[in-house]
Amino acid sequence: MPILATMGGQACFEGADALWLNAQTVLVGVGRRTNQLAFDRLSRILADQSVQAVPVEVPATSQHLLGALIFVDEGRALTLRATPSIHAALAAHGVLALDLPVDEETVRGRAANLLTLAPGQVLMPAGNPRTQGRLEAWGIACETVEVGEYIKAAGALGCLAGPLHRALP
Repeated sequence: MPILATMGGQACFEGADALWLNAQTVLVGVGRRTNQLAFDRLSRILADQSVQAVPVEVPATSQHLLGALIFVDEGRALTLRATPSIHAALAAHGVLALDLPVDEETVRGRAANLLTLAPGQVLMPAGNPRTQGRLEAWGIACETVEVGEYIKAAGALGCLAGPLHRALP
């Protein structure tokens, strides 16, 4: 892959703070790990490719945007502690926010730290029956896998994978 640009100076950027909303729009979380300087730089880089970068505030309790927002299909996203700017960006693009509660499963069980395998199908940490039931009630098919050792390191499935496939128009 060619390197189009790099962050320099005081610009700090983390990949988990950039989530593709659609082929023309990227939501960029500005917070703990990505600062405004990095957003400004990334916004210019993406604009050269006819892509709009939309800044959203990362919740203070989240490491990065991926910890607060997980797209499960083209029109729906799971949210956990989402800020008003996240909700506004989703609504502006016709994406339904499915809010998960902050509870034992989403915090200690890392139930929201999951991986979307296909539209409406996720792989999630085992041992979170209430969250799994909620997702299935929303029409999301769930596969589970034991990730207890990784949870001890403060991560789970979303942390273990990058984009598996991204179709371009």
